Amino acid sequence: MKAGKSPAARQDICLVAIVILIGGVLYYGALDIPPPRFDPLGSAAVPKTIAVSLAVLAVLLFIQNAAGWRGGVISAPRDMEGADEVAESTGEYRADPAAALASIVIPVVYVLSIQYGLFDFAIGSTLFAFAYGLVFMPVLRRRMVWLLVPASIAIGVGLTLAYTQLFTIDLPLDALFSLGLSL
Repeated sequence: MKAGKSPAARQDICLVAIVILIGGVLYYGALDIPPPRFDPLGSAAVPKTIAVSLAVLAVLLFIQNAAGWRGGVISAPRDMEGADEVAESTGEYRADPAAALASIVIPVVYVLSIQYGLFDFAIGSTLFAFAYGLVFMPVLRRRMVWLLVPASIAIGVGLTLAYTQLFTIDLPLDALFSLGLSL
């Protein structure tokens, strides 16, 4: 089947267009953010970076589609144990409504917990990374959950240090359940 002719290829092209549109709207909205007075980076840097990242990833997906590459580097391994997780004939994932719901609920809980001071940024980000890792880790690889713990801690603490020390962005660091650790 030629590139761009299969239903999956058409879905990819629609996704590319939507993601580029969202990135463009996000970037356009970030242009209205006033320049910083004292911060070297400013508030507009994060939404602009996200917008550009979205556009770059969308272009890469378009290139993958145009070249006819199916099952890129982020596809599931076909020889993985647990063939019920991956359809043998197509190599595609089956729908998982629980994972889809979790991919919406976990970020909402994360943002609300930080917004209302339940957790500070480092602890909230660590718990967020751990929860996402548990949801999207294949069932047979859950015995490797011990690797997820230090990775989640590194993500939470690393992001906090990067934002506060490198980018000099103020983050919510005092929270109701904070462990009293200061960075």
